Amino acid sequence: MFKRVQIFQSLANNMLPKLTILVIGSVWLYSFLSIAKWETKEVIQQDVISYYSYLPAAFIYNDLTFQFDDEIIGDKEIRIWSNIAPNGNRVQKMTMGLSIFYLPLFLVAHIYASFFDNPSGYSWPYEFMISLGGLVYGILGLIYVASVLLRYFSQFVASVSVFVIALGTNLFYYVVADGCMSHVYSFFLFAAFIYHFLIWNESPSKKSTIILGLIFGLICLVRPSNAVIMLIPVLYSVTGLDSLRARLSLIWNRRSYILLAAIIFLIIVSPQLIYWKIITGSWFYYSYPNESFYFLNSHIYEGLFSFRKGWLVYTPVMIFSLAGLLLLRSNLSDYLFPLIAFLAVNLFVVFSWWCWWYGGSFGARALIETYAILAIPFAAFFHWTFEYGRKLLSRALITVMLIGFIYLNLFQTKQYLSSLIHWDSMNSKTYWAVFGRKTFPENYGELIQPPDYEKSRKGEDED
Repeated sequence: MFKRVQIFQSLANNMLPKLTILVIGSVWLYSFLSIAKWETKEVIQQDVISYYSYLPAAFIYNDLTFQFDDEIIGDKEIRIWSNIAPNGNRVQKMTMGLSIFYLPLFLVAHIYASFFDNPSGYSWPYEFMISLGGLVYGILGLIYVASVLLRYFSQFVASVSVFVIALGTNLFYYVVADGCMSHVYSFFLFAAFIYHFLIWNESPSKKSTIILGLIFGLICLVRPSNAVIMLIPVLYSVTGLDSLRARLSLIWNRRSYILLAAIIFLIIVSPQLIYWKIITGSWFYYSYPNESFYFLNSHIYEGLFSFRKGWLVYTPVMIFSLAGLLLLRSNLSDYLFPLIAFLAVNLFVVFSWWCWWYGGSFGARALIETYAILAIPFAAFFHWTFEYGRKLLSRALITVMLIGFIYLNLFQTKQYLSSLIHWDSMNSKTYWAVFGRKTFPENYGELIQPPDYEKSRKGEDED
């Protein structure tokens, strides 16, 4: 049912996926330039303030203790949030992973601003350049995803899958409008991790091992909870107890490579550990005071189906990916158990966070990175639909649904940008009141239902 080709030939010799990514990149770029959040200084906002703060602190103000904040507190352009560690020092809430990705773009902006603008680290050149990073890494992520899919599927199926994920999910919004958030970068890292794992799994070498260790280190440095991706290489090809024993035996036999990957991982995360040690006095520091996971009160159902942020409500096209899981058993069984295990554990972890809706966001933003992995069952479903003897009627129906879901996603993205879809206070009444609308209902203020942040922070259910 599915083909297998060498990964080294995956994208270079296939024109249709390359043209598809070119079209996607053009649509993304046009949308990115049209929204232009840097013009209204809406880029370095919310969580990005903390992700980004390491760069101006290190390269402009030469003070990672953030004491310089006292000197520029009156400058409204400069935005810095710091928490207070137990020893009284100021410490950043977010890890520095995104600052590593921002760095080349930041340096370009700083050189420009030093000659033509305000080199404060917060003027428009900085906002423009770091927001551009989301577009760059989004495209790189799609290239990796297409390369993996072409191992098993035709050019047509790989291209359709990449196109739908790029335009029919909330990945679109987090590339063109909030590209500085962590999710696009994690999407790229997940896709790169799967690609290079497949190379390593087939023929391990020092080079492939170093690359894997580097990527996994960056995954954890950008978003530590995304370490659950390690379930996939550990459980790859496991279909039962015998294959589990064989997998564990293979891992043991490759322990020298795994040790090398662990060393590279430690090297990558060491700047964060050193920073914590210098600032807080501890090598490991929990930087989210008064914020916790509540594993005994996980909100998986709400995370999937609620009108506030339900994944399958705001990104319904991913239903096809879940359906595709059922098709992996016969022909891509290597992926079936690891994907189910990863999805189950990841959903449990993501929606056990006290703020399971993740504040102001379009849809379930914490699941965007998983699209790099769920692209495999996604493509399996489309292969079954379009290339495996399905009836014309079913192909036509799926095509109409795909077009409808893409249109819905693009339309609701516009609604979210105008706040018709509220950033955190949606419910079923509000959703249906604004569905398909471009203007606000007269009673919009009465329809929205703000979350009870205080109860949720304590792990209590809202009324």
